[in-house]
Amino acid sequence: MTQTSLVFAGGLCLAALLGASCSSAPYSSAHGNQGVRVFGTVWNDGDTKSTFTPGGATSKPETDVTGIGAAYEQFLGEGFSWTAAIERRNYETQAGADLDANELRFGLRGYLGPQEKLQPFVTVEGFYGDGLDASSAPDSDSYLGIAVGGGLAWWPSKDISLEAGLLYETTLSNPETDLGGGNVREDEISGLTARIGVGFWF
Repeated sequence: MTQTSLVFAGGLCLAALLGASCSSAPYSSAHGNQGVRVFGTVWNDGDTKSTFTPGGATSKPETDVTGIGAAYEQFLGEGFSWTAAIERRNYETQAGADLDANELRFGLRGYLGPQEKLQPFVTVEGFYGDGLDASSAPDSDSYLGIAVGGGLAWWPSKDISLEAGLLYETTLSNPETDLGGGNVREDEISGLTARIGVGFWF
């Protein structure tokens, strides 16, 4: 799937979910049952393990990760929600690779103190990436991954939230890049990422 088609499909998916959600009595006095969140990946501590075949040579350069995305969140009950998001990611390794990807993410969240304005949360996400795109090298194929973590969400009003959190992320099916001449590079990306966001609830 190309970047353009993934962005388009993700946007349609979020719009359809938003339009299909039916309103009900709020599960929390602090906020509405559904919201749209804009977020950014602003920090990380991770690396990319690259394995080259044939030969089996490996490298493991540190990798800087940044991103910007949008998410839809729907509460299923008091303190429990599911999320769907699309994020534009950039992976820049110390080996000189500058790689971009679109990632579609689905997740579950659990909140502590669901009636309070300040709520710690835990989350698990699965994600699909459409491939690592490089400006001066061949693009990789798609990949799957998982992320687990938690954070803190604050509702200064019922309509607006601010949040920050940490995720440990790792690819499960690693992206492979055909370098030509029978040479292939497989990349395993893992590490901690920090995310901040602002949400709008209704």
